Amino acid sequence: MRDLLERLPLDPANLEATASAVAAAVDQLTKDANITKLEQHLSGRLKEMLGPRLAIEPALGFASSKPDELIRSVRLFVDTARRRGISETSLGSANVIYLGLLLEALSQQRLDEQFVATLVAVEEPEAHLHVSLQRHLFGYLLRSGTSLILTTHSPHIAAVAPIRSFIVLRATGSGTVGASTAALPVTDEQAQDLERYIDISRAEVLFASAVILVEGLAELYVLPALAAAAEFDLDAYGIVVASAHGTDFKPYRALLGPSGLNTPHVVITDGDATPDQLNRREAGLRRGANLHPDAARRTTLVDAVRQLPPYEAADYHNQRGPLVRELQALGIFVGAQTLETDLCLLFGDEIMQAFEELNDNPGAVEDVHRGVANEQSLSPNLEIRATMLGRIAALGKGRFAQRLAAHISRIDLRTRLCTVLGISDTTQEVDTHALRRLGTESYLLLALNNISLQVRGTPLLPALARDEGTNEPQEADA
Repeated sequence: MRDLLERLPLDPANLEATASAVAAAVDQLTKDANITKLEQHLSGRLKEMLGPRLAIEPALGFASSKPDELIRSVRLFVDTARRRGISETSLGSANVIYLGLLLEALSQQRLDEQFVATLVAVEEPEAHLHVSLQRHLFGYLLRSGTSLILTTHSPHIAAVAPIRSFIVLRATGSGTVGASTAALPVTDEQAQDLERYIDISRAEVLFASAVILVEGLAELYVLPALAAAAEFDLDAYGIVVASAHGTDFKPYRALLGPSGLNTPHVVITDGDATPDQLNRREAGLRRGANLHPDAARRTTLVDAVRQLPPYEAADYHNQRGPLVRELQALGIFVGAQTLETDLCLLFGDEIMQAFEELNDNPGAVEDVHRGVANEQSLSPNLEIRATMLGRIAALGKGRFAQRLAAHISRIDLRTRLCTVLGISDTTQEVDTHALRRLGTESYLLLALNNISLQVRGTPLLPALARDEGTNEPQEADA
């Protein structure tokens, strides 16, 4: 502030007149008898302390009467009545005021042509600021016209930043590594879509150690619950389950891929194997095939999906399996039909319990019970399936998934899997090969297993060691 005042500068005549007025006011103040008394007492004490060689004659006042020193006495207040100083406002407000003064000083220096260019670096401007003010402040900084480097842990600031402006730094065993979105391989329209997505999702994926991309709200509830049942706390490891709010995963793969943030991630999508209303089959496999990074193989995979036999054919699963596994090797996990039906084999009881808690209509409950049993058979009836899905949709898939997640999170997944798979020793690792034997819901567990290996360095359900003293299972070291 002092630099700004001296740079203007102030009108010399007005400064001289103000100095005279200040001097008169100081004289008036010092005529108070108690002021004089305090000065005398202080003077006497100092003479005794210092002796005659360092004589000091203290005088009380509130400002210098020298015109060129008046500027140094100017204070900044945060109200028009000049009653509240900077020390009486919040730390966040004080930080913003300081930043405003700094930017104003830079502006004046540019006007005086003292700079060829200006680079402003701001560290964590969100400190002590309300969320809406964080976003507003960052918007202002973006419009300020100067080159800007801004470090932040605030997803609210990151949410309104241009999609190609991010640099993400990560600590690794060999030092800090960075990834940039400057050369993100997306069209301008896709970039705009990503910016809107980042804004709506509050930029969680930018700060994630790993990301699980899913289609919608139901998976947002079920995946963390499924991980919790395996004692895998996604939040503790910085893993985010992010909904693409649809089935177009390509822009999100680009954002998280090696040409973008280079964040470990997987894609989970419905299989939609049976014909839809337009008689299209295997929509999930087609989506996965179109995400293949190699164009030639992408075309070959799409053709292979088209040539799959009908869902009810005897050789269907044998032909579909290799395509599913190839996509899984790329981090793309395709289900059989849809989330609710795919969960029936392993979590049929939980599905029925969740539905009954939300709808006690006997007919509706019976339709869901029949639907669960139908999915657990070798050849599901598509009409029974449609009826069950219709009952769940009537409740709201998100609402149902939320209640189902509460049940899934409380089960002992290791014991449940070992029972279904016929594994007698529950302390051994439930590996990828074992998970693939499950059937329809294996893709969800395989996706979590993939993320666990990338982030924790251990499978989803690692082998357990036993404490020799108690014979109780203990987690093995990674």
